[in-house]
Amino acid sequence: MKSFPMVWTGALFLLVLKCVYAVGQWDCYHWTARDQDLIYARGGDQEAERKVCEVIRGHVFTGGNNAGTPGCGGCWCCQKLKALWMCHAWTARELAMIKALGGGKMAERAVCDGTIGHMFTAGQNSLTPGCGTCWCCQKI
Repeated sequence: MKSFPMVWTGALFLLVLKCVYAVGQWDCYHWTARDQDLIYARGGDQEAERKVCEVIRGHVFTGGNNAGTPGCGGCWCCQKLKALWMCHAWTARELAMIKALGGGKMAERAVCDGTIGHMFTAGQNSLTPGCGTCWCCQKI
């Protein structure tokens, strides 16, 4: 069985995560009865839907073209999902484990991903909204 360098397995992991996570960064906003009343009061057309979606609700009106809002499906009004991640602050015990493993990025990855079950991102947090610039992110 052929083994792959850690760099490639980490890159592959991030690629797979990007594909999986991209599916759900957005969600369909379903009109409430109040929203429908507001839409009909404004004429009931697409422009009325746009105003209720964007101006009143603060979401994104796509008209069904959701290439830029993955996870929204065929909806016309898409809402951004809230932050799902936060920065993990190393504990003294975890810092000792990192040091025992020789320190550096690979030791941090081993502790973050393996030991405590979070996600090591090396600061590339486009897939972990809410984690800021941290290197070890945990789900909220």
